[in-house]
Order: sequence, then C-alpha cells, then structure tokens
Amino acid sequence: MSHVTLIRPPMVILRLVQSRSTCPPIGIAYLAASLREVNQDVAVIDAVGESIFEFTNINNGKNIAHGLTLDKVVEKIDPLTDFICISTMFSVEWVYDYELIKKIKAKFPKKIIIVGGEHVTASSDWIINNCPEIDYCVLGEGEQKLVNLINYLSGSIDHFDSNGIISRGLGRPPRTGSNDRYLMSLRIKSVDDIPLPAWDLIPLRNYLDNNFGYGTDRGRNMPMLATRGCPYQCTFCSSPQMWSTSWKARDPAKVLDEMEYYIREYQAENFSFYDLTAVVKRDWIITFCKLILERKLEFTWQLPSGTRSEAFDNEVIDLMYKTPQ
Repeated sequence: MSHVTLIRPPMVILRLVQSRSTCPPIGIAYLAASLREVNQDVAVIDAVGESIFEFTNINNGKNIAHGLTLDKVVEKIDPLTDFICISTMFSVEWVYDYELIKKIKAKFPKKIIIVGGEHVTASSDWIINNCPEIDYCVLGEGEQKLVNLINYLSGSIDHFDSNGIISRGLGRPPRTGSNDRYLMSLRIKSVDDIPLPAWDLIPLRNYLDNNFGYGTDRGRNMPMLATRGCPYQCTFCSSPQMWSTSWKARDPAKVLDEMEYYIREYQAENFSFYDLTAVVKRDWIITFCKLILERKLEFTWQLPSGTRSEAFDNEVIDLMYKTPQ
C-alpha cells in the first residue's frame, strides 16, 4: 500500500471577474474514492475548503488567490507520502498552480508528481516538455488511469495500459484517428461502477455550513454528477478536448440513492448538478423525475452548468416542474 496525496490548489480569481463559484472539489473526491477502493492510503488537501475565508493578493495585486497560501499547502503534505497528485482544471490558473508544483518539488525532490485535469489534458505534451518538476500527466477521466498508474509505480502490478498517461519514461501509444476518437478511447465505459465521492476526506461542511456552492444559493448545496461528457461541440466550449463527444449517464435510481444518502448524512437541502449537459436523453430525464415523485423526496435541484433544449417537450417540462423546486 502506498500513500497518495491529492491536492486541489487555491482558486485564482481574476481582477476583472466579479465572482467565481466556490465549490467542493467533486473530481478530487471521486479520485480519492477510487484510490481508496484499491486499498491505497489517501490524503486530500483542499486548499480552498480548508481556508474558505482566506484571500491573498497575487500577481502584484492584479489577481486574488482564494484559500491556503502556496507555502501552507506545501506544509500540509505528509513527508512520508509516496505520490503527490495535483488537479489543474482551468488554464487561467496554470501559472499559479505551477508555482505550487515548483515549491513542492523543491521541498520533496524525490517525490513523484502527477498532474491531471482539463488544462493538463489539453496541454500535456507542452507540460512534459517544459516542466521538469512533473513526472506524469493523466489525460481525461482520471479514476481508472490514476489507480492503474499508482498500482504500477508502487509495484502492485507488473504492467498496465499506459494509454492516456504522458511521461518521459513510458512509451506513448500512437494516437490513431481523430482526436475525438482518441479521447473517446480513454473514457470510462461504465460510469455506474465508479465509487461514490469520498466526501469524508474533504472539508465538505465548510462549504455546506457557509452556503458555498455552484448555482443559486438554496441552502445546504450538495454537488452531484448524473452524467459525464457532452455530445455537442459548441464553439465556445473546451469540453470535447477533455471528454470527447461521448455522453454517458448513470442509472437514475442510483443517482437518487446517492442523493438520499446525502440528505441523511449531510442534511443536504439542494443539489447542484455539475453535468456538462444533464438533459440529453429524453427517456433518462423522464425516468429521473418520475422516481423523484414516486419516492416523495423533498429537496430542490438545479442545473447551474446549463443544458440543451433538444430533449425538452411538454411532458419533460411538466415533470421537471412537478418535482421539488
């Protein structure tokens, strides 16, 4: 068993941006759950959640970092950890995230550093060629690939499929066909098999108790993912560069089971679906709404990321309206 540290860096707020949503790191929580399921020892440093009211001027006062300072993040890393994994979702945060990575490498020069997220997926070749502190880039969905990489590096398995892992040492399988087809090959086939987020490793109550979340403030706001990916290719969106155009939905009954658990465990009152495009398949949203009504559940829910209109008709709209609002 190895010790793995997962890091959500401080959030960068740009000078010309009025606000940004302070959200629990659902991606990190999913990664932690997948690693723990294969008996890896996992620690999470959520720089935002652990100091949710701390703000620091950076870049000569032009921007603001929300959460722990970089030095405080480094101090929290267990010196006995074997692998340090950093999530970088947004390109606008990369410069600051890389400062953190350089500080980590300076203090722990022999530790293996792994990065992933949307920015990394889009820029992995550049990162490996220009950032010597980084050992591995994980492309696309990280749950299965990160687990396999950690198992391989820790000696638990002798070989593994390195497709979607970029490094200087591993041979890189050639990309065949279009970029969309390559990214589609990296996708997790059964999203229902992914372990539920390890929220116990995240300072979740700091978000819930202070009404932080994505979307309209409607009480204790719990993040959810019912689907992954998006089949569309809007010109303003980077989604196809991370997820391909494959859209995969979870079993709606299992989604509601998870929501009921959060109501009991965390007293959740509202659910924000972080899905890129939750309403794609008409039959799925109809089943989901009918199950909510059948179970007589009391909560509000919202789609702050937005969705497409193609699956909406009178029946769908009526059912969505009848569910708790």
